[in-house]
Amino acid sequence: MKNYSPLLWHAVPGYEDYYQINLLGTIRRISKSTTIGEADTGKKKYLKGRINQGYVEYRLCVNGVQKVYGQHRLLALTFIPQPPNK
Repeated sequence: MKNYSPLLWHAVPGYEDYYQINLLGTIRRISKSTTIGEADTGKKKYLKGRINQGYVEYRLCVNGVQKVYGQHRLLALTFIPQPPNK
């Protein structure tokens, strides 16, 4: 596993142009001035999660299509390498 810094932001797979997540599980919407891998230096638009049966969920929206993901699932998709064809 790679050595990730908890304060660096990484693109959420499938939502690379819209959302970023850090190792602490914080999710933010990407603005035009934000770049991948930069540390959090200013005020950004962070998403508020909701708790559903003990799990934090986030609603991600692209082009009017919304999908709900668990915070743990977004962290796994972003930071754990996925084997091919799985």
